[in-house]
Amino acid sequence: MHALGGKSFYIQPLPKEVCPICIGECYEKLFWPPELPYDFSVNTMLNFFKMFRYEICEDDSFSLKFRKLAIFADKANDFKHVALQIGPDIWTSKLGYEYIL
Repeated sequence: MHALGGKSFYIQPLPKEVCPICIGECYEKLFWPPELPYDFSVNTMLNFFKMFRYEICEDDSFSLKFRKLAIFADKANDFKHVALQIGPDIWTSKLGYEYIL
């Protein structure tokens, strides 16, 4: 996952057997911790990132001491996307195999 500094796996809060995007190589690279629920809630995603020592912060100001993420959700509070801060007012993201800057 790009936000965790790697490109070698994808996260998807669904079992591989029912994931609509799990085909071919993607299936082998799919990762979801078995101790977390299979849902798209923001709370579940917060718990996912806490497993990697991320913490909730007060603001989006840039710091060289911390890696910051922005978690995007819809009005129903379902997770939609995540972006990684790489500089002051500079965020990067990855959708599938494509990078966004």
